[in-house]
Amino acid sequence: MKINNRWIPLKALETFEVAARHQNLSAAAQELGVTRSAVSHQIRNLEEALGTQLFDRTGRRIAISSKAHALLAPLQGALRDISSAVQNIGAQETEGTLTVAMPSSFIALWLAQRLPNFLTAHPTLQFRRTLWLPGMQPLDLKTQMAIVFEEAQFPGHQVVPLIECQMFPVCAPGYEGLRHTHDVRDLRNSTLIHSDEGEAWAKWFTAAGAPQIDARQHIYAGSTHDALAIARNGLGFAISDNYYAPQTFLSGDLIQPFARKLSAKANYYLVSSPEDRLSEPERAFRDWLLEEVSLYERFF
Repeated sequence: MKINNRWIPLKALETFEVAARHQNLSAAAQELGVTRSAVSHQIRNLEEALGTQLFDRTGRRIAISSKAHALLAPLQGALRDISSAVQNIGAQETEGTLTVAMPSSFIALWLAQRLPNFLTAHPTLQFRRTLWLPGMQPLDLKTQMAIVFEEAQFPGHQVVPLIECQMFPVCAPGYEGLRHTHDVRDLRNSTLIHSDEGEAWAKWFTAAGAPQIDARQHIYAGSTHDALAIARNGLGFAISDNYYAPQTFLSGDLIQPFARKLSAKANYYLVSSPEDRLSEPERAFRDWLLEEVSLYERFF
């Protein structure tokens, strides 16, 4: 890339992105597998080429400058597109039908917006999604793979950790009960919206070190997708996580009323046949999905 009659190596832009994300040169060096001085050198070269200071430095600490904020978001998007394009170049053509079971919320709130990239890379592959519900055996004669939540014991199958997410309450900024909710104990006077039969809220109360509160009213929505839709309409508090929430936070439809540290861990797993029995479509989807998760965790 040429800027101000100087060629800017992609490595310098990538180094800036990592340093800006960590706001710590040592942490950036560790992620990139280089020395701290190498990170400093790349950033200095980029600052000289752009004619502006990218970081405000105080001793060993750095903070992204106001001008650099305008560069960071589009740069992260561009790096994501490049990574996806490089991955697609090497993709082998796959044929047949791939059937994957998963919760409704997973495809509606996260996978659907990314799935076109996979299907574009494998235009002759037919993709079929079926529903997975807690307690179900995920694979049958017609289902090759499954994305499951919180269940990891499936004898005879390969179970790969997919996502470790943080669960926390959310609500609409205009929810009436929010005005009277200052800490966890105040939830007893509110409405709790459930995506299950109460397990998610119980797990969060435990992680928050709070008693299991019996709220004034409960709504059982049946899925995270529906629970969040109800919460967006100002009817109460629901449980979301750091995979489903970011886009909703950006739009302002939902907010996080409690400190981020008050969160509970939850896990998604990818269930498949053993490695030596995976078909080409199954292996392609598994590798793509793990890469998408890695990209999401890197940029968000």
